[in-house]
Amino acid sequence: MRVLMLADVFFPDTIGGAGRCVYDLARFLIASGHEIQVVTRNTNDSLPETEVVDSIRIRRFSWRKEKPWRSYRYARSMITDILQSDSVDVIHGFQPLICSSVARRLRQHPCVYTYYSPWAEEYLIKSRAKDFFRRLVAARMRAIERRVLCSARKIVVLSGFAERLLRRDHPRTPQIHVVPAGVDLDRFRPTDAAERAYVRRKWDIDENAKLLLTVRNLVPRMGLKYLLKALALLRDKGTRFVQLIGGDGPLRSELEQLSRSLGLQHHAIFVGRIQEEEMAAYYSASDLFVLPTVELECFGLVVIESLACETPVLSTRCGGPEEILGPLGSSFLCARYDPRAMAEGIQSLLKEPFPRDGRLRNYVQRHFNWSSIAGRTEQIYAEALTIGLTERKPDGRRV
Repeated sequence: MRVLMLADVFFPDTIGGAGRCVYDLARFLIASGHEIQVVTRNTNDSLPETEVVDSIRIRRFSWRKEKPWRSYRYARSMITDILQSDSVDVIHGFQPLICSSVARRLRQHPCVYTYYSPWAEEYLIKSRAKDFFRRLVAARMRAIERRVLCSARKIVVLSGFAERLLRRDHPRTPQIHVVPAGVDLDRFRPTDAAERAYVRRKWDIDENAKLLLTVRNLVPRMGLKYLLKALALLRDKGTRFVQLIGGDGPLRSELEQLSRSLGLQHHAIFVGRIQEEEMAAYYSASDLFVLPTVELECFGLVVIESLACETPVLSTRCGGPEEILGPLGSSFLCARYDPRAMAEGIQSLLKEPFPRDGRLRNYVQRHFNWSSIAGRTEQIYAEALTIGLTERKPDGRRV
């Protein structure tokens, strides 16, 4: 099957879970015998317009952040040329902006769309304000998202939580399939003692101290200020630990200042962005991964990556991670916005650690294996090829 993927972000051009999901799905579909092209932003002028990476044919359109609509005209032209010159069986879209640029074209082809999260709600959360102008922008974003949903024959979400959000904002959307993201089990696996020791040595961490890890964009919804307050409570209880906080973002200086004011200079280390090839070593070296998100976590790729490396996870009850961790036990979950509950959850899992006996990795193998997820996606593509456009209009209108 010849598949054209449309994605605003794509790994390794940009770092993050959304782009990596597209990249890994493409790789595993290729391993099953499919041909994959990806159209994405050219976020770096040094990147070629056309390139083949891991047998994925990548086409990059010129991107200027200050002129996004002009950039998407380039995208529309590029996608139109591909559809006219190449034989494409299925289009798979991953973000609303790039898909909206060719919405009319999507209606003429079998199209599958992956809904990661409510686009407008993410915008309002990031803006940290909800004045009239921002609400107007959010309304326009919902309309664009709705237009894209109307163009797709099948909708994929990564969790039941994401499905509920989708039905809340677009209640007539049919043909929804819950298909989680996966983890590359060859890349994310328990590392050897030398690699684990390297992480402690790099950050000068005492071998007797418990090592906690968090990897997040440093933005408000990730709940990192509540994590720091929880760490202060944990320190006051006499627990010996060091918390590594990976990632970067606009809140970094504010969070570092909060850490200092709480007296956490020797307990919390902001390590910046961790290199992709080192992530498995960081997961494996840690005694516990902590996910302190306060809202809108529709999946949680870092959760399954940590579990694949045999490192347990404590997460707030923030949506998607509840569905991943719930079957493993209630001790893996704690309340949002509650530093005391988080501190108690961390202390409990450190005192009675989950045995690293293969159960966490086997759980990921059974439920989040990219090979099986690619197979489920392939079936959705096949179904999209056979259904008519009039069967799936979210607003009930015929084309």
